[in-house]
Amino acid sequence: MLDHNNHLYRNMTWDGKLLFNRVYSKRSGNWRAEAVKEEKTFPHWTVLGATVLRNRIDADGTVVHPVTVSPSNLLNLAPNIAMREPPSTSCLVEKEMSRFTRKPRV
Repeated sequence: MLDHNNHLYRNMTWDGKLLFNRVYSKRSGNWRAEAVKEEKTFPHWTVLGATVLRNRIDADGTVVHPVTVSPSNLLNLAPNIAMREPPSTSCLVEKEMSRFTRKPRV
């Protein structure tokens, strides 16, 4: 929530032009174009990190324990969850932009 609120209104232009990236939606099963925003800054991490470290110093016991990841984990199987190849980014951007310029059906 803190990260979302801090980065909600970032600019979407880079050197005066819009850049887009392909994103796959699990819910709709479609690819879409999403505008690339400027890099995030994290000024709130200093306070947050200090608070976490202070709480860890004051806590009893240990939090260090090994975590194993199964080779069949979905993150190790495919670079994306789509079951088909993505269309080109330019096609997605054209489709996204033309969605609002279509003439209404009569």
